[in-house]
Amino acid sequence: MEIRPHLTVDTDDPAYNCGRLLSVLAEAQNKAHDYKLTGPGVVERYFGTASVSPASVFPLLLRLNRHHLSKISKSPKWKGHDKYLESLINSILAKFRPDGAKLPPQFPRTLSLLEQGRFALGFYQQQAEDERSLIANRVLKYLEDTEPARHVAVLAVRESDRQSFYEQIDSHYGSTSFKEWMGRKRQASATSESDEDDLLDNA
Repeated sequence: MEIRPHLTVDTDDPAYNCGRLLSVLAEAQNKAHDYKLTGPGVVERYFGTASVSPASVFPLLLRLNRHHLSKISKSPKWKGHDKYLESLINSILAKFRPDGAKLPPQFPRTLSLLEQGRFALGFYQQQAEDERSLIANRVLKYLEDTEPARHVAVLAVRESDRQSFYEQIDSHYGSTSFKEWMGRKRQASATSESDEDDLLDNA
């Protein structure tokens, strides 16, 4: 299996895809709890078992994920994100292949030490890709608010030249104006939450 500098979405390596799957399931749990989960989550509880014996834990995690997706679908803040997460989970699960003719696909019963390394790569590369996408979305929103023409130009290269796209995203992400814009957004968000608390307190 070739390991690339960034996420390898087209591999059918079971260990790597198990790692990716755990990362996405963890993101669904975090979003279902509005990133305010108290106590250990699925990563803290199940990373070790999932990386050694995936077949023993992923059926449970996928059943739990139905609850998380349902919560996300009902959330005023995250509604619609459940569809993206479910689509991503489906695309990962579709890469698992049968072990032989007329046999169904299944999760690996055990992973060797080498495969556990690929599991870890899949997990952390998926997390890195998610973080990268989050940063890109923030920068695009910043450009849309402050430099509409630049926003259009950056969007134009997103599909045709991903390297150039992320280079431009990185250059804006580190800028003083972007940091100031983010500061204003956070302040506005904090003020809005404070106003909502006041309404609840006075209800």
